[in-house]
Amino acid sequence: MNKKIISWSIKSKLLSITSVLILLSVLFTSIFSYSEYTKEFAAQSEKGVQQIIDQLSLNIETYINEILRLSVTPVYNSSVMQALDSPKSESDAAQLEKRWTIENSLENMMITPRQDILSVYIIADEIYRGGKYSASFDYEQDLNQYDWYKKALQTDEYIIVPVHKEQLITNPKFRVFSVVKRLNSIKHRGTVLGVIKVDANYTGIESICSRVNMGKDGGLLILDENRNTIYSSAGSENLTDICRIPEDKGKSKSGVMAMIGTQKYMVNSTSIPHTDWTLFAVNSLKNLNEEADCTRNKTFLISVACSVLAILVLLLFTNSFIKPLMKIVNLMREVENGNFHVKFQNVRKDEIGYLGFSFNRMTSRLNETMEENANLVKEIYEAQYLQKEAQINALCSQIKPHFIYNTLNMISMLMQCGRCEKAVDNINKLSSLLRSMA
Repeated sequence: MNKKIISWSIKSKLLSITSVLILLSVLFTSIFSYSEYTKEFAAQSEKGVQQIIDQLSLNIETYINEILRLSVTPVYNSSVMQALDSPKSESDAAQLEKRWTIENSLENMMITPRQDILSVYIIADEIYRGGKYSASFDYEQDLNQYDWYKKALQTDEYIIVPVHKEQLITNPKFRVFSVVKRLNSIKHRGTVLGVIKVDANYTGIESICSRVNMGKDGGLLILDENRNTIYSSAGSENLTDICRIPEDKGKSKSGVMAMIGTQKYMVNSTSIPHTDWTLFAVNSLKNLNEEADCTRNKTFLISVACSVLAILVLLLFTNSFIKPLMKIVNLMREVENGNFHVKFQNVRKDEIGYLGFSFNRMTSRLNETMEENANLVKEIYEAQYLQKEAQINALCSQIKPHFIYNTLNMISMLMQCGRCEKAVDNINKLSSLLRSMA
């Protein structure tokens, strides 16, 4: 693999390395930006949700305070307090008038347009009730079975009764939460006249909590001190189980992470004053990060598009950069084949122009050197040829007289021996030899 890469052209190497660096830079930047953005967004969401539920807690506190104020309304009604403070009469008419006075006052309390208040009870010498619907009392029940009743008789503080089925009546219809307050005599200080109990359903709390949307996978929950659900807008029971994890009483949880399966949730909580309730806001990180994911995808697509554009620009730039280099490479190959008359035609003023200028100067010097070498070789060859020729001529000039003398002497001897034909033949050969040397 490395050998193949090494054999790549400089254009391929440059494009590959630069493209990889661009894509890695884009990928790293996108991942880093997404990570930092989601962290910052989660932190801001955590603060925002905490502020929302803190404000929501104050709204619920205001709502509870209104119910608390409603529970002390009879105290400001002199006729009701006078009736409660009067001893139980043996006269049915007097007792009926007392019931009418108290229950008429309770009915007037129910005239308010609030739909969440279902019933108001005063438990004194008898049980008195005003409500949005008629109901009969269960006279056989023992009031001491209710902890809220015993606590109310012992303290002057308000008591919030967690969600329960309606009490004190024979056919309860609704699940309610209650506010209980002890009624003290105005005339006789320290004397307990009875207990007032206000039953309310979830309408008021729902109207407050419904203004806050925690997303399709999240929800708002209100749990009492025993982790019983008072209100929930969550669509899954699993969200309630998250909120039932024990925590320090009175402490708020901000941005606690919890897992349900593979999905991660952020849980914020705050306590509701004057109650033992805790308000929880559960948000799915998947829903919280939907916008961040969308932004990330758009950013990644834009980054990839910019990267592709950068690579295309790089390709065009590389072509304009590599093309003259490749031309120089081809010219060098021609020089290798012995063509020293090639020239790099370019007017560039950059490094490539300088390289081309140096190449032209090199070929010119090579061409001049080759011509000088050729002339020098020619001169040396001619000098050596003339020297040889002079040597031959000198030798010839030395051997000619002796050679002719010997030849003529041999011819003379042949004639003397009667070999005239052979002598004539030698004369002819000598004649031809001298003619060739002339």
